[in-house]
Amino acid sequence: MTGGKMLPLLWSDGEFHPPGSPVYAASERGATLGDAVFDTVLCLGGKAVLRQAHQRRLEHAADFFAHRADCRLISAAYGICAGTDAAAILRVSISRGAGARGLATDLSHYSRVTATLSPLPPSLQFQPVALDIAEAARNETSPLSQWKTAASYLDAILATGTARQKGLGDALFLNTRGFAACTTMANIFAIKGSRLITPPVHDGVLPGVTRGLLLCLAAEAGLTAEEASLTAAEVQSADEVFACNSLRLIMPVTNMGGASLRFRSALARVLRDRIAQEAGIMPAPPDWAAD
Repeated sequence: MTGGKMLPLLWSDGEFHPPGSPVYAASERGATLGDAVFDTVLCLGGKAVLRQAHQRRLEHAADFFAHRADCRLISAAYGICAGTDAAAILRVSISRGAGARGLATDLSHYSRVTATLSPLPPSLQFQPVALDIAEAARNETSPLSQWKTAASYLDAILATGTARQKGLGDALFLNTRGFAACTTMANIFAIKGSRLITPPVHDGVLPGVTRGLLLCLAAEAGLTAEEASLTAAEVQSADEVFACNSLRLIMPVTNMGGASLRFRSALARVLRDRIAQEAGIMPAPPDWAAD
């Protein structure tokens, strides 16, 4: 029991349900066609960290894919972590709802807003990762590459499985032109001298909330942030490399495609302090981070 709420929690369209309840119909388009968008947020001290940025991105995704979503329900979904003291993972999704067969979109009814809240695994944050290089290319010409959708993760699932079979933690996607895009679960950054470089969105990149925050915080770590295309070889030859997402925060890349890499930037401490300021709670400090 934490803060009066027992995890996990399931909430849908304004009501709590027992975890595992069938809140979706068999004809739910989110399941049958992947017609759904979602967002994942770190919750600390009963607060969704960087909530405004996360909620705004999800609302923009709903608009882009023409979901008729109730903004009041979206806002309520981001608030279900209130009163929960334990570190948790909030996932908010907007799904088209049940519909007839076919691809045509029915805009006559509202999309379903669903949220789940589950415990954050211990020691998930700031953990190093070794990367495979995915065989499949990231399609930078597809709008799916820039949004979190239910339909866009099968390549990531396959690449993750292959990486795990090799004893690695994740895989880097290159786009159709051979430039680095992202890993299966995170944005990628390279540090060269005092330059903090991450691939631009048009290279097939999801504009992650933590990615955007790090670009803003770079100067506090003595770095100049920029968005620029990077080949795999340029990433491997960088002074330092890391991946980032909203749950794991910074993941130092120790190896990529067989090349040994390192990361000891003060940027990790700057991000940790910013998250602490946002949530009022200090995440567990990385023991490898620069003082």
